[in-house]
Amino acid sequence: MLQAVIIDDELGARDFLKHAIGQTNANINIIGEAEDAINGITLIKELKPNLVFLDVEMPGGSGLDMLGAMQNINFKIIFTTAFSEYAIKAIKYSALDYLLKPIDVDELSIALRTASNAITPTINPIQITNLKQNLTGEKLFNKISLNSQEEIFVTDVNDILYLKAINSYTEFNLIQSKPKLITKTLLHFDGLLEDHNFFRCHRSYLINMNHVQSFSKEDGGMAVLYNNTKVPIASRRKNEFLELMK
Repeated sequence: MLQAVIIDDELGARDFLKHAIGQTNANINIIGEAEDAINGITLIKELKPNLVFLDVEMPGGSGLDMLGAMQNINFKIIFTTAFSEYAIKAIKYSALDYLLKPIDVDELSIALRTASNAITPTINPIQITNLKQNLTGEKLFNKISLNSQEEIFVTDVNDILYLKAINSYTEFNLIQSKPKLITKTLLHFDGLLEDHNFFRCHRSYLINMNHVQSFSKEDGGMAVLYNNTKVPIASRRKNEFLELMK
């Protein structure tokens, strides 16, 4: 059973979340709650939960400030937020789990299932740093956190050559490292990277147009990247690809 605490400055939001959790029939026990970051740190140290529902923005210190003040984050985190679409995208770029207020019970069920299945804490300090930078920087995020089966790491978006769907995972092919298998679908990254000149050239491939060198007519059409890697272009996407190359 997950032992959880809720940290949110709004009493109504805490009560609603507890009610919603009860509707999911999840194997979770709410053992405490706090209304700000300072009391949240004390609560976590005393109760040692393995799951924390954390509001992103609170008076007197944000949820990110709270995490930054803690030496060890040995618990799983689900952010709760009423932030704008821009901030939600920043959270996604940091590969963090979140629930948008008002909380939907079905989305809560999925988040709880993910937390229950995770063997280790679902957060890393580099993700917090990345999220802080994304929330305070430009709207076009330049760094993305990626969660593989072995590690959590951050890479520059423009260091991505192309992405390849492998079942429900995505293989990231980067400029200066070996391919990395990421535990999200290609569809997830298709929407996330649309503002960075990425193009869905095939049902199984997403390419960074910034690294396309030429178009080859072999095998029905291939995008040739700067390192001579060839990525197939679906016939129905060929004309759009050629227009983008112009």
